[in-house]
Amino acid sequence: MKTAYALILSLLVLLASACSQKVNDPADIAAIKNLSPQFDKAEMAKDAAWFTSAYYLDNATVMPQHEALITGKEAIGKEIEGTFAALGDINMTSSADEVLVSGDLAVSRGKFKFSAAPAAGKPHVWRAREAAW
Repeated sequence: MKTAYALILSLLVLLASACSQKVNDPADIAAIKNLSPQFDKAEMAKDAAWFTSAYYLDNATVMPQHEALITGKEAIGKEIEGTFAALGDINMTSSADEVLVSGDLAVSRGKFKFSAAPAAGKPHVWRAREAAW
């Protein structure tokens, strides 16, 4: 009887471990860290299409500071295009220094350095800044 209980317990443990989510899978972490150089390249190329395809689902919502919500991938893309239109040359470097993954959720912490001049005739004022997220 003890053998039967041990066998059932072993099977339950195996089943539970098979159903558990991947946590900090090295392939997932590498994929997220590899987004930084792509992000930098897309930012400097003002590639709004890349941003919307890489970061937003069709039903996404963004919450710009001091503005109304923007809902939907297409509307978000237009907002990004508008932001890029207000900028001249962009210089961007970023890194994801720490990434934590659990199932289909991930968080990253890193640094970025961004500088841009306003586009000709645009009233925006931009200055170089360095920050961490």
